[in-house]
Amino acid sequence: MAMQIEKTLESGVKLEYHRVTRVRIDYPKNEADVEVSSYINKAARDDGKQPVMRFMHTIEGDIVQSGDARAIAYQALVTEGQEYEGAVEV
Repeated sequence: MAMQIEKTLESGVKLEYHRVTRVRIDYPKNEADVEVSSYINKAARDDGKQPVMRFMHTIEGDIVQSGDARAIAYQALVTEGQEYEGAVEV
């Protein structure tokens, strides 16, 4: 599971392929820190290249209460108003 959406860094580098690579749940705070590794494209990831950047996001609420934390993190990141809104699941 991954997200495909174009993001442009301040340097002008375009990143198109993003994967949740780590979810750390803090049960007392009812939140999770989610690490997203971003690549130039899927081919770079498939070729074993290292991510260009890793981004940290904090998600609050439901992620700590139910099932597959990684799948819930993806859903939270692509919802309206979030960093990856409009991303296509690939």
